Amino acid sequence: MANPVFRNSKSFQQGSPAGFETPSAPGFTPIDGRMTYDGTIAKAASLFLLAVASAVLVGLLMPSLAMPLMIVGFVLALIVMFTTRKGPKPALMATTIAVYGGAVGGISVYYEASYGGIILQSLIGTAVVFAVSLFVYRSGRIRNMAKVNRFLMIAAPAYVIFSLINVAMVSFGGFNMRDVQIGGTGVNLGLILSLFAITVGAFMLISDFDFVANGVRNGLPAQWEWTAAYGLVFAIIWIYLEMLRMMSYLRR
Repeated sequence: MANPVFRNSKSFQQGSPAGFETPSAPGFTPIDGRMTYDGTIAKAASLFLLAVASAVLVGLLMPSLAMPLMIVGFVLALIVMFTTRKGPKPALMATTIAVYGGAVGGISVYYEASYGGIILQSLIGTAVVFAVSLFVYRSGRIRNMAKVNRFLMIAAPAYVIFSLINVAMVSFGGFNMRDVQIGGTGVNLGLILSLFAITVGAFMLISDFDFVANGVRNGLPAQWEWTAAYGLVFAIIWIYLEMLRMMSYLRR
């Protein structure tokens, strides 16, 4: 969410925090115990595999737990977001990712039952978004990250608030705003919203890549690799869930 995990940590902002040399500084010598790309990738991979394992377990054995797990995951994500300033909490972050993974696994089963093959399609779509986001960031096409972050700090919370309101309306009134058709086009509002959310997710990834680069550049302690890894995996889960929704609308 620009990612909120990073926005709450000044350590990931451009520039060097007190007590750390940047790798570009004259006389800089790499020191063991500092944040690296390899360390971040390894931790992100471990969290991603944890999410996949949880998704498979819940999807095969307990898909009915999807919504309760989603609620628990949302609460845990808020706790992670507001406690990041005090330092990374790997156990809490891993628990949050595992819970979200389980929730998405259960949701995926329900979508697959109605639209065969949608899980594979969504996985491919998510991989494409990730690859394109990485390419765009590495190419330097986005030069003003401050504008990207400001957009995300408005767009991501706004979408989450809309989703919460919509869940409440479906639960208590039986009305789903996502099913509203736009004019006489036959296009559901949900399709447009999913495209918007996937775009937000792509910018989240780009912002995450930038924050990771700043963390490495600022020579942060290696423990912050967990925070970076959490942000990246969280963004991937966000994109996959929205990809499921988008594919379902396209196949109706």
